[in-house]
Amino acid sequence: MSMRAISLCLTIASLTPAQTFVVDVAGGPGSQFVDLPTAVATVPDGATLIVRSGTYVGVAIVQKSLTILADPGTYAFGGIFVRDLLATQQVVIRNVGVSGFSTSTLAAFDNEGVVVFDSCGTSANNPVWLNVQGSTDVRIRNCVLQYGTPLGVFTSSVRVSDCEIATTWPYSACTMVDSFAEFSDCTITAGGGSAGSSAILGQNSQVRLLGSTVLRSGAFPNGYSGTVLTGTINVRLTPGVVLDPISGPATTAGVTLTTIAMPSVAATTGPAGTTATATMTGPAGALAALYISFPAPLTFVPGVVDAIAILPGTAFLAAAGTLSPSIAAGYTVPPHPLLRGVTLTWQGATIDATQGLQISNAVTYVHF
Repeated sequence: MSMRAISLCLTIASLTPAQTFVVDVAGGPGSQFVDLPTAVATVPDGATLIVRSGTYVGVAIVQKSLTILADPGTYAFGGIFVRDLLATQQVVIRNVGVSGFSTSTLAAFDNEGVVVFDSCGTSANNPVWLNVQGSTDVRIRNCVLQYGTPLGVFTSSVRVSDCEIATTWPYSACTMVDSFAEFSDCTITAGGGSAGSSAILGQNSQVRLLGSTVLRSGAFPNGYSGTVLTGTINVRLTPGVVLDPISGPATTAGVTLTTIAMPSVAATTGPAGTTATATMTGPAGALAALYISFPAPLTFVPGVVDAIAILPGTAFLAAAGTLSPSIAAGYTVPPHPLLRGVTLTWQGATIDATQGLQISNAVTYVHF
């Protein structure tokens, strides 16, 4: 699988190489820009920005495809906002922190295209939250969100993998309204000390919990401990998911829990020379297929609940077999300059006599 899958990625990348520009607040050698707003406004649609370490003025990315790859120690003062993407457009943001205590926001508003936040997060002095509104497909991987209500999802669909979402405030860690959220291998911890604070607070929403996800209520010295799930939410969860209310009930009236064996994918990548891997677990004995491809707007198969999130015609079958308990695939990340900025998605499917055809979660990352 390794050489063929990477050959596919490099071939397509070489056919349509992204124009790459360097942003350096210090104006160092090889840089074309010293600030993010000018860079974002100037570069062509589909470009890649390599952002060197430093603190930059925040920026709005409006109706433009763009990839931002930041070096460690890169911060956007006031936040990064992605708005009004068309279905054919895509924005990928990797490794950006946010500074500015009262405005430390990553946001996606009114997007039909795919938005990816990969390895964005927080330091002790720069807490970050993510606000998603009116967006069809936001993918969040390996991020740390820790301020106020760290994740807000409103009339949107989000897919979250390998993230830490926590608040020490007396708020819920995730608030949802009229939305769908999928969490795989995440830890979600609420603040305590006020009625209604929970790991997930939802209104008319759907939640899918997979892998090793843990939901915890918070507890304050006053002795109050919130619930794990509150509101009107339909929740599907795999048997390995942990709901930890610390004390008191895990859910409130209005929350429907359905425990079901579902396929779950965990995937990770690294710098050149390291190994990118993906592992899929799911219903014992099910026939399984694991694919790697480019991300694409969501599509649905009639009779199947969950969406396909990979690009038709580019999906490569990386592994197949019977789940006992898993299948896996991987490749060595090559030191090829055209691979930098290439965004890939792992997703799988299972079929068995009990549950029929099921689609796994999608894990999307960008090579850096």
